[in-house]
Amino acid sequence: MPRKPASTSSRKTSPTPRRPAAPTASPITAKSFRLRPIRQSGSSTPGLGLQGVRVSAIKDDKSEGQSLYDPQHPDADASGYVKMPNVNMAYEMIDLMTASRAYEANLSVVKNSRQMAMRSLEIGK
Repeated sequence: MPRKPASTSSRKTSPTPRRPAAPTASPITAKSFRLRPIRQSGSSTPGLGLQGVRVSAIKDDKSEGQSLYDPQHPDADASGYVKMPNVNMAYEMIDLMTASRAYEANLSVVKNSRQMAMRSLEIGK
């Protein structure tokens, strides 16, 4: 079997990376949610008969993200602009706090229900 000649260069060359002509991925889009209270059946008085909250809807945010001019970025379009995500960190923090408080509200409902059940068991003693 014939042998291949040894290369004269000991340095490996890598192919030059090519930038795609169009963005390969779409930017991240923000989502928003709505909460609704869960009431006991037959209770219509505000503040009374609440059992917790539940997520009623999750929607995509349709607002446009910011476009930045950066022709060296791998996701830049033919004009050199990069479409950034429409995620606003302040709004995301507010949503995080809302979700945390909804969880705490549901947790307190479970805790109060357990305490009432334990007290009702103590009545028979």
